[in-house]
Amino acid sequence: MELNLITQRLDLELAELCHSSGLSPSELSSDAYCQIFRSSQQLEQRERQITLVAEVGHQLDRYVRNRTLGWLLSMSRAPAEMAGLSDLHSFLHRGYSAFRKMDNVDLLIDRLVTREKRVMKNILDGHPKPFELPSDL
Repeated sequence: MELNLITQRLDLELAELCHSSGLSPSELSSDAYCQIFRSSQQLEQRERQITLVAEVGHQLDRYVRNRTLGWLLSMSRAPAEMAGLSDLHSFLHRGYSAFRKMDNVDLLIDRLVTREKRVMKNILDGHPKPFELPSDL
C-alpha cells in the first residue's frame, strides 16, 4: 500500500508540474520530462519507491513459494466466477503462475533496481539519453 501511495503521489506531482509549466501531453518529450523531474525535489521519495519495489518483489517471491496460496487460488476460481470476478481472479492466477515459474527473482529485482537507479542518476546528471542503458544492466 505504501508503494502504491508513493507512486500515485509522485506521478500526480509530476503531472501537476507538467501542467503548471504549460506542457500538454502531446508536447511531453524525454527532455521536458527530465527537466520537470529534476525540478521536482522528489529524489528522497523516488529512492524510497525503488526500495519498496525491491521489498515487494521479495515478499511476492515468498508468497508464491507457499503452496497454500496456489491451492487457494485454484479453489477460489468457481466462487470468483459466481461473484462476477473472473477477470480479477484470472489476473491474480496468471501473475501467481508467472512469478512462481521464475527461478531467480533476486536477479530480476537486482536488475530492476540497478536500472531504475541508473536512469534516475542519468536524469539528475543531465545525461543526453537518460533512458538508454548499457546492455549489461
